[in-house]
Amino acid sequence: MKTKLLQEFSFYDYNEIHIEYGIHSNTYKKNELSKILKLKPLRYFNKGEIYFGKELDEESKKVKKVKKIRQFTLWVYSTENKIKVQRFENHAFYLLKRIRKVKDEIKQLLQDSENTQISIFVYLKINEKYFGLGAESELLKELLEYSNYFEFRNIK
Repeated sequence: MKTKLLQEFSFYDYNEIHIEYGIHSNTYKKNELSKILKLKPLRYFNKGEIYFGKELDEESKKVKKVKKIRQFTLWVYSTENKIKVQRFENHAFYLLKRIRKVKDEIKQLLQDSENTQISIFVYLKINEKYFGLGAESELLKELLEYSNYFEFRNIK
């Protein structure tokens, strides 16, 4: 006889999470960053690529499509859909396991902060009006070693 999950209950203030490891670079392309990090990005674009953005036409007050050129490369790796457990620690350890392997290469990227910015974004779907998140100091300290910037964001 198969059992069926009727209800899921959590004592945590959030029930969805993923972490994104993003690189914003003026000097590297997507393929170079993927080779350095030995990871495939979730999304990316390369400096110099053409894309269509939107702009307000002041005369007609209408939004129009405008051809633009990317001013930097964006490379983003994500833990989303990589693991089933929706806990911050699990996603952080998953990410760290992958980036520890290229620690020296990341340190080199971090040294060139004028041309390359590495950010970690923690996306959470918060269930409560008041929210709290705790983690071991050493875990947060290690994550910070691999980035120039760290931010928590709410998933809507």
